[in-house]
Amino acid sequence: MYQAVAKLVLAADQSGKTQYFYEGSVVPWLSDTDRDRFLAEGLVVELDSIPSTEDDAGEPSGDGQPAGAPRAPERPAKAASKALWVEFAVASGAFTQEDAEKAEKADLVAALS
Repeated sequence: MYQAVAKLVLAADQSGKTQYFYEGSVVPWLSDTDRDRFLAEGLVVELDSIPSTEDDAGEPSGDGQPAGAPRAPERPAKAASKALWVEFAVASGAFTQEDAEKAEKADLVAALS
C-alpha cells in the first residue's frame, strides 16, 4: 500500500476505473507502471517507508498515545473513494475485507457514520 503525498493523485484501480486520492490518503493498489512513475515523481510513498513518530526510547509520540499503541482509524470524508471507505471499514472492525468490498460505498458511509 502507498500514501499520497501530492495534493491529488489520480490512479486506476484494478478494474481500470480512475480513483481520486487526496494528500495523506492510502492508495491500496497501484499498477506496476503507476507505482514506478508515482514513486519516481514523489507523488506517493510506500507505507512502510513512512517515518515513525515515536522516538527511540519508546516515549509517547506527541499525540498522547503510548508509542506503538494501535491508532484508531480516521474516518474518511464522505467524498473519499470507496477504497478508503473499505480500508476504514476493515480497520475499524465493522466489516470483513470481503464484505466491505462487496458493499456499495453509500452503504459503507451510512453504516460507519
